[in-house]
Amino acid sequence: MRAASGLGLLLVLPVLAAAQGSDVVPFAVIADGETALGWLAIPHAPPTQLVAVCHGHHVHADEHIPRLAALADQGVLAVAMDYRGAFGFNVMAGAHDTIAALDALKADFPSVQHVFLLGISMGGEVCGMVAAQRPDLAESFVAVEPLSMLHETWLEATVAGSLAGQPDAAGEIEREAGGTPLTAPDAYVARSPALLAGDMRLQGAIIVHAVGDGTVPYDQGRELALALAAHGIPVEVGTVLRSIAGDSGTTLLDDAGAPNPLGLAGHGYEADGAQTVIAAGDAALARLLAGHHPSGYHEALVDAELGAIPLV
Repeated sequence: MRAASGLGLLLVLPVLAAAQGSDVVPFAVIADGETALGWLAIPHAPPTQLVAVCHGHHVHADEHIPRLAALADQGVLAVAMDYRGAFGFNVMAGAHDTIAALDALKADFPSVQHVFLLGISMGGEVCGMVAAQRPDLAESFVAVEPLSMLHETWLEATVAGSLAGQPDAAGEIEREAGGTPLTAPDAYVARSPALLAGDMRLQGAIIVHAVGDGTVPYDQGRELALALAAHGIPVEVGTVLRSIAGDSGTTLLDDAGAPNPLGLAGHGYEADGAQTVIAAGDAALARLLAGHHPSGYHEALVDAELGAIPLV
């Protein structure tokens, strides 16, 4: 219970602050025989912790520069990769780019002892793929509003005709996977972290998701959490209910064209460190960096006004 409560207490103190002078520089590494590009923030002292930030759909890695700089100011080596290939659902390249970056940085910075992943939205899919493909790399991850079942997202985009304002999302997924879930089922499994949990060897994971998320439905975060727990991985789940007044984020009610009188939290823009869900994810990462790892299975209902209410 203590661990779940900590998530809510940190929520009221957003972790993502203005950079205090750390430089964020372009970074390049070879992945799959090609040059993969990203951004790297190096702390002043030899780092013992390394964080890879995995970005979401139609977002560039440079939008995480303030987050990388803030982590470096705390003594953490931090990297975010831009995924090679067509802009969109290029998640396999994203996973390979992130793996290549982590391998290179661990070799270049032998002082690193702990590696963590932070994935937001589609980035949650990427960090889950990294954890499954290379279970030796990262000890824990934070998945914020994560996409964990790609066939569900393809179906959502196909039925709705778009995804988060991107009219060709279903086509992007089909190009990435080489077909539909019916014609290329193995490719969808390989890109669905909830189906890959048995390959992961994480010490723990934290899932943060808004129940009213209008872009990546809440069930995808829960499916990932339950799959991890079923394979013996300690998991904390922060279910975000209401947001602060004026908060950004797409909700189910927005998609239906209805008002949001309950003040439900929505799918946050990952560079907005003040958005309720994103702030909770940054707080969860801060807890991991401080050494507070999940133990067992914990759930908390996170509310902008009430804090965290432990449930399990």
